[in-house]
Amino acid sequence: MKISWNWLRDFVELPPGIGPSEVAARLSVSGVAVDGLTEIGKGLSGAIVAEVRGKRPHPKADKLTLVDVFDGHEVTQVVCGAPNVPAPWEPGASPRVVWARPGATLPSGITLSVREVRGVPSPGMLCAEDELGLSEDHGGILLLSPGDGLEIGSDFAKGVGLPDWIFDLDVTPNRPDLLGHVGVAREVAALFQGQGARFRPPHTDLLPWLDSVDASSLAAVEVRDPSACPRYLAHVLRGVRVGPSPLWARLRLQRLGVRAISNVVDATNLALLEWGHPLHAFDLAALKDHKIVVRRAAPGEKLTTLDSVERELLHDDLLIADAERGAAVAGVMGGAQSEVRAGTQELLLEAAYFRPDLVRRTARRLRLHTEASHRFERGTDPNDTLTAAARRCAQLIVELAGGRIARGALDVYPFAIPRPSLTLRPARTDAILGMEIKPTTQAEHLRALGLEVLVSADATSLAVQVPTYRPDLTREIDLIEEVMRLHGLGELPATLFARPRLTTAWIESTLHF
Repeated sequence: MKISWNWLRDFVELPPGIGPSEVAARLSVSGVAVDGLTEIGKGLSGAIVAEVRGKRPHPKADKLTLVDVFDGHEVTQVVCGAPNVPAPWEPGASPRVVWARPGATLPSGITLSVREVRGVPSPGMLCAEDELGLSEDHGGILLLSPGDGLEIGSDFAKGVGLPDWIFDLDVTPNRPDLLGHVGVAREVAALFQGQGARFRPPHTDLLPWLDSVDASSLAAVEVRDPSACPRYLAHVLRGVRVGPSPLWARLRLQRLGVRAISNVVDATNLALLEWGHPLHAFDLAALKDHKIVVRRAAPGEKLTTLDSVERELLHDDLLIADAERGAAVAGVMGGAQSEVRAGTQELLLEAAYFRPDLVRRTARRLRLHTEASHRFERGTDPNDTLTAAARRCAQLIVELAGGRIARGALDVYPFAIPRPSLTLRPARTDAILGMEIKPTTQAEHLRALGLEVLVSADATSLAVQVPTYRPDLTREIDLIEEVMRLHGLGELPATLFARPRLTTAWIESTLHF
């Protein structure tokens, strides 16, 4: 799992002096292995956003172009050898590029100056992605647009969130909550709680983008197998315009190993990486009767998935269908028939909870390992995270692609999955760890992870409600392990408590499971 430091910092407030290396070290000793920490855009400075005002051939070189760039104050001529220098005279054009001026430093360590290129002075250079440390692409200079939100003359690195550090986390199957930036931020805040760290969960307000029409009048959802799909939530959006995402979104996805496709699809991937919950957008017009039916596949039923492969399904496979035919393999991959295309204007946005064993079985049989199946197999959160991810994705779509969100959500959730209730005995924690930790301190550690904790009047027990984004916490010993992780493995004593007399009263009060 790749995590962006800059994105992570949106959701956790850390004390001064705590940087990526310190966070990586603390995660590693707490049981979340960090396999790598890579800096992106290191050493880039002095590169600005500039507007192309004119271009013409170099008088002494056929493959070179003289480009007039405007930095917000004056126009400067720069020599460029890229084949894709934009033409400023095309109708509606406002071409923008990245200009590394004299004195600018690139990630390669080169400091630019004024140099002659075939007899013409060139102050600095117009940059390609590889020269900016963004990728290995050297096919042409990086082209920007007004929609990227970068002002002419502004610092390019700052505008796109550089430098950044990418954590490569080795997330174990029992911690699905760490498959998104919000979950990792919660973990980091808990690990540094003693130093004043604070978790800042994102807040989404859909009110500014709400349509006057109710979602129930535009689409319908029917779940025929609630045991396989306990919850299916859908938002309906109208008036979207499918196109490329702005640069910040493309770069954010790129840093995390995800290919940018379109503003709508990119929004689903951004919400996935933020919350750790998979989402899928259907072209509503391609769904027969504007209806979603969640059912088991008919034996031998076929579906062409987004990778253009026709797949034969079994009755054990859970299918997302419309009123007539399949539209997606639940929890694994969408279907080509209902995918978002350039002309799509109406969307049905899916956020669902599928039974992990069913997704695992289908994904392995079809040999399809996707970002969605990776998470559904491990168990996603059917409650708060699902709702928050759906709302966040709807907001991102209208921010990137325009449109409006229909009022209300189509939410089929007949039997709500409850939050487990556990009891933790502080004395049992002390006995297991071989050290005394105050009951109030144990409660603070668990609350930092988002658990609700009530301490009994005599402080002999803690009543703990476990959020459903932590499916790994099912027993008292699991809570003890969390207390141990947050208290610090280095705090454990080298020698255990003196062994107590094994009286019947001691066994019943302390070791009873």
